[in-house]
Amino acid sequence: MFKIYVGNISYQTPQRAVEKLFSTYGLVDEIIYVCDEKSGEPRGFAFVLMPDESQGRSAIAELDGRKVNGRPLAVSEAGQRRGKKGAVPAMAATSQRTVRRNIRGARASDSGARRPFRRNRGD
Repeated sequence: MFKIYVGNISYQTPQRAVEKLFSTYGLVDEIIYVCDEKSGEPRGFAFVLMPDESQGRSAIAELDGRKVNGRPLAVSEAGQRRGKKGAVPAMAATSQRTVRRNIRGARASDSGARRPFRRNRGD
């Protein structure tokens, strides 16, 4: 199964439009159209599963950058990041360390748990 990431989808683009777009390049097995849990609104990206890798690669080559509802699609093989948000290289095991950040309005106890900061107001 060849998995394709489709990003920068307009919120007005229905799932059927994405399916129709990819079905011109081959058989589409499944479309995972990602929506927000609470509101049910689309999140602007989806995953397309195609059984044939060569058809999936041709769909990527043809559809990457194509405008749909006024927005250029970002189409790539799923799992491969690109652009400025690319994957951060892993640190070597010897140089990894835990970084602790102070959160405004909170302080850490000796046990490492965080609890809200309480101010004595002089009541």
